[in-house]
Amino acid sequence: MGAPRSLRLAPPRALAALLLALAAAVVYVRATNATGERALDNAITALAALLAGLAYGLWLLLGAGLSGRGRAWLLCGGALLGGLVAATVRIDGWTGASLPELRFAWTPKRATDLAGGSVMGGAEAEPRASAASAFDFPGFLGPGRDAAVPGVKLARDWSARPPELLWRVEVGAGWSGFAVVGGVAYTQEQRGREQLVVARDLATGKELWRTAHAAFFDHVLGGPGPRATPTVHAGRVYAHDALGHVECLDAATGARLWERDLKRDYGMTDALEEAKIGFGRSPSPLVHGALVIVPAGGDPDGRRAGLVALDQLTGATVWEGPPRDISHASPAIATLAGIEQVLVVNADTVSGHDPRDGKLLWEHPWPGQTSAAANNSQPVALAPDRVLVSKGYGQGSLVVQLTAGEAGALRAAPVWSSKRALRTKLTNVAVREGHAYALSDGILECVALADSERIWRDGRYDHGQVLMVDDLLLVVSEEGEVALVEATPERANHVLGRFQAVTGKTWNTLALSRDVLLVRNGVEATAWRLPLAAD
Repeated sequence: MGAPRSLRLAPPRALAALLLALAAAVVYVRATNATGERALDNAITALAALLAGLAYGLWLLLGAGLSGRGRAWLLCGGALLGGLVAATVRIDGWTGASLPELRFAWTPKRATDLAGGSVMGGAEAEPRASAASAFDFPGFLGPGRDAAVPGVKLARDWSARPPELLWRVEVGAGWSGFAVVGGVAYTQEQRGREQLVVARDLATGKELWRTAHAAFFDHVLGGPGPRATPTVHAGRVYAHDALGHVECLDAATGARLWERDLKRDYGMTDALEEAKIGFGRSPSPLVHGALVIVPAGGDPDGRRAGLVALDQLTGATVWEGPPRDISHASPAIATLAGIEQVLVVNADTVSGHDPRDGKLLWEHPWPGQTSAAANNSQPVALAPDRVLVSKGYGQGSLVVQLTAGEAGALRAAPVWSSKRALRTKLTNVAVREGHAYALSDGILECVALADSERIWRDGRYDHGQVLMVDDLLLVVSEEGEVALVEATPERANHVLGRFQAVTGKTWNTLALSRDVLLVRNGVEATAWRLPLAAD
């Protein structure tokens, strides 16, 4: 039986105008990047496509002149098509731009649930000395927590001497980076229903010990596993998992020396934790003097501390900072305006604190919501008296200047702010000679720190990571490719060499110990020997 003569596939004028308006909105948003955030651009595009499809589909059902049988065929066909897609395609995660990672359903999944096991350390582990050296990379973003490696000069020509793969191993899930001290590399993983600290031989990748505790974390957008990078200091490893468990381990054996549960100590129920820190706790512990400093957060109606300082040897609380909700950024130590202070980005402010007692020295608004438009990027100290903060979600960057106030306090006043510059979403800023280098919404950018002028913006690496090594920049893309780029305002994204270090989504920070580069993601880790410049 043929279709009725009154069947019309071309939409009426009103619907056609709506479809054209939706298409124009998508073109405008994507061409101008009006939102300042590709993830939001993608969400608007998806919403517009959904609205257009629904509007046209409803019109076909109700206004196109289909017979009852035709409507039934249309509904059945739509349902069958949807079922076919659901049966043949799966989502394996989401990119930093909020695009689904699609795979055919029959594609083998990469292993993410390695065998866990409780403590493999203490008396069972062969002690491995971890004497400090000048080339150690003792924690998150390096010795200065500033995405820079001092004292190393890399060769600029990788064609003559390409990077050499030392080892490749399968690892558990998570976005932790590596800390390297005395030839041992430490990281955090999730295996099964446990989160672990794992120590490996830097030269071979052999697992030396692992220490686990029962904890499972996953987020539909952020993925599974711990986020923080361990900190190694004076023969001890300090680690912070995605749920607020802080522990101190013997660096040689993995034996647990003490542990704290910040989520429990500060009254965070599961519901409150999800509401306040839904993507998981990410700050890496800061070791300063006899203290281990980490953001705590807490119940707004109960006990709460933006920062808590723990005794290195016992884990006992030494001081608590003012009550603040926490971000994903890690505390850092700096001397600015002549005063030593702990810098930290909170959920919606940036502040400086006296490291002796946690007293607030200064604070400036830096809007954010940790489970939505999160503050992820590190504060950057700009000597002698300025601080740079940056983020994604269309907010950009801000520089504040500190001046002396009353009773030892400091005043923070904005120098400049820019919604266009340094839109670092999941990454951090590296600074060299008055310029900042960062992945700004996934594109490498050079910005003048004096006035926020964008010098150049070129090269899409998506939401990867950067590490400054003298006058060169190591950039790992979100897809796991490492590039060697000149850190200069004179040439935009001048790539000197590149290689594929790991495969799959790579949000983890890099680590470099002299000439050994460590790269990992949620499924594998690799070590590469990079050629050094001649003396």
